Amino acid sequence: MTNEEYIKQGGMNCPNCSPEMADVDYDGGAKADNTTAMQSMYCMECDSTWDVDYKIVGFSNLRVGD
Repeated sequence: MTNEEYIKQGGMNCPNCSPEMADVDYDGGAKADNTTAMQSMYCMECDSTWDVDYKIVGFSNLRVGD
């Protein structure tokens, strides 16, 4: 699977397994650095691991406490 195919599928499938596979889990928390973030992923079907790269574009739903 290419990066383009992975993105088109929504980034929730294992890039090693069949595109229909969605038996993936997050491996720890996301790590952010300036304008990017990275999330480690794990496929429970084929034992593959990979990192998902995110671009930070802003924030939403800010609620200020009392």
